[in-house]
Amino acid sequence: MWRAMHHRVPISSHGRWPWSPAQRNWPCRNKSDYHYYPLQWRQPYKERQLACGLQLYGALGIERTDKQRRREQWAANYRAFDAPVCLFFLIDGDMEAGSWLDCGMFIQSLMLAAVEEGLDTCALASMGEYPAIVKAELGFDEQTILLCGMALGYADHDAPVNSYRTPRADVHTFAHYYT
Repeated sequence: MWRAMHHRVPISSHGRWPWSPAQRNWPCRNKSDYHYYPLQWRQPYKERQLACGLQLYGALGIERTDKQRRREQWAANYRAFDAPVCLFFLIDGDMEAGSWLDCGMFIQSLMLAAVEEGLDTCALASMGEYPAIVKAELGFDEQTILLCGMALGYADHDAPVNSYRTPRADVHTFAHYYT
């Protein structure tokens, strides 16, 4: 797989997927197979989520009141940020939490393997927001759960969106050590 992708198409190649919620007349709603985010944000997560959004839109020069540019930036998620490859991760609907953890570890391992090959990735929770479309296009049944997607390609390191890094909580605020 890695050898086939070494044609070095940049992530910002403006390629388009052959489908999107806006391009098809499917009666789909933005209804994920599961809740990715909490239904009610609480601290410190609410503060962190807000800070991340402010940094992202700040790096892009998008004002909080500029709803059109914010929508355009959000729509880039559904194009996998114009990456040449978009991966989808699905799991059988009868699998339990342990299998979801296994999938997460697999996804992380794939991301690390991509870096080893000189590729860049971006995990895309947003790709799970329209599971009916993705599953119909890829031939999966309704019981299959669409976990997420991943952009795979070569990042444009000069792009403003790639210039910011969210702050990290001090490890002692969430890890407890026992001896």
